[in-house]
Amino acid sequence: MAGKQKVQTVVVWGDSIAAGGWPQLLETSFNVVCNTGRPIRVVNSGTCGNPAAQARKEFEQSVRVHQPDVVIIQFGLNDQRFDGSRGALPLSTPEEFRQHVGEMIRLCREEAKAQVIVFGNHRTLVTLRLPSGLFYDDVVRLYNREAAAAAAAAGVRFVDMGEALQHPDIAYTRLLDDDGVHLSNLGKIQYSRLAATELQGL
Repeated sequence: MAGKQKVQTVVVWGDSIAAGGWPQLLETSFNVVCNTGRPIRVVNSGTCGNPAAQARKEFEQSVRVHQPDVVIIQFGLNDQRFDGSRGALPLSTPEEFRQHVGEMIRLCREEAKAQVIVFGNHRTLVTLRLPSGLFYDDVVRLYNREAAAAAAAAGVRFVDMGEALQHPDIAYTRLLDDDGVHLSNLGKIQYSRLAATELQGL
């Protein structure tokens, strides 16, 4: 009789989208529905309000300490925020954000020896013009492109959640909470299933 497969550790490294709870559902989705003898343990390292500019400094306590086999990285919504701390600049410019994500990928691969998947952010329902003159969702797409570029440069998988989250039989408004940014319970379920599908491909 074959021995049990080693439990693989998956760290979800992100902001309030992860902190909201979909990583816990990922563990169930994968182990109960998709498990073919390769069980996973999911560590949620999502921190509300965290931009990649700050998160990259927290690699040791957020990622490495957990000895992950896989890290899912998703940031950007807070990097595009203007809080006055940098004058007329957001917390990270698009170019800086690409550098932050690239460094996070490098740390995960070289220091933690983990495989990496980068998630772009989903489409929001926010009608707000930022100080840059661009509307919120246009900036979400811009930062997604920078995350995709960082992933491509490193040769790791990028998943555009703006496209992946949509389902022909689910109204998009049902996937988001009342603030138009965070996930509803259904949105969290959809995220967990999409992530479980991605993990099967590793």
